[in-house]
Amino acid sequence: MSPRGGARDLPELAERISSMRMDRRDKLPRPFELARYDFTMNISFGGAFRDVQRHRFLTLLRGGYLNTDCGYVVPELIASDEQARLRFVEAMETAASVHRKIRDVQGPQVAQYCVPFAFRYPVFISTNLRELCFFMELRTSEQTHYEIRRALRELYRQVSERTPILASMMKFVDTREHGLGRLRAEMRKEANSGN
Repeated sequence: MSPRGGARDLPELAERISSMRMDRRDKLPRPFELARYDFTMNISFGGAFRDVQRHRFLTLLRGGYLNTDCGYVVPELIASDEQARLRFVEAMETAASVHRKIRDVQGPQVAQYCVPFAFRYPVFISTNLRELCFFMELRTSEQTHYEIRRALRELYRQVSERTPILASMMKFVDTREHGLGRLRAEMRKEANSGN
């Protein structure tokens, strides 16, 4: 490798760094904080956004007031039961109608208070490669809310397409489907508590 490094040295460097990472707690070296990523995600406020906002090294800019413009997420458990799904969709459509009426009269600041947490809205995220790697490896685990797992798997796919050498160091991103992954952890906790 040349003293200052260069693009031709990057695949070898990425391979060496990747081989030193034994688990996700072995973070990428600090120089990878210089590689920046900016992206927008349309995520629900109640599930995904709350997981995302916990990460202090992500710069988050919310897309204005909560609204119903980007649709909503139907939770898997509800989607698996046709009657429950229909009732859920009806409730979301009613909420969207109420939101529009309030927004037209009182404005978006007041109308956001009637938006259910299942509705998606855009969030701009800016971060560095080191934190993005940590974030994606942590939040694609089976313990994470299903919506954020799916969004981050898609983000990982895009990062892999655009910067495959850098993405190769994110070796603990879990790309498997876990369904209601958190359910198993809750069942273990319940069994261990003796209740």
